[in-house]
Amino acid sequence: YSKTMHMSKQGIYDQLVSEYGENFPPEAAQYAIDNLEADYKANALEKAKTYYETMNMSKEGVRDQLVSEYGEKFTQEEADYAINNLRPRCWRTVDGCRREDALQGLSSLLF
Repeated sequence: YSKTMHMSKQGIYDQLVSEYGENFPPEAAQYAIDNLEADYKANALEKAKTYYETMNMSKEGVRDQLVSEYGEKFTQEEADYAINNLRPRCWRTVDGCRREDALQGLSSLLF
């Protein structure tokens, strides 16, 4: 769940104890969480990339999804790390790549 699905600590725990998931006893799930070597900031960043790049969500929307109790359940610190390390979106054009930050700079000149 951590390496392939980039889940948060709480998300993994919930999956392990869920009757619709693995249905482990809470003690077994907690033992697994306590002994799992995972980089939850990196997991948050990978999840953020998915929402930001493929679902075209705003950074604030991504942050909300990452920390939501109905979403990914990352900590605020993990979500902040992810948002602060997202690279600007890139759109392919005939003459290369137009980055989101360049487009924002251009729009500020036009409006």
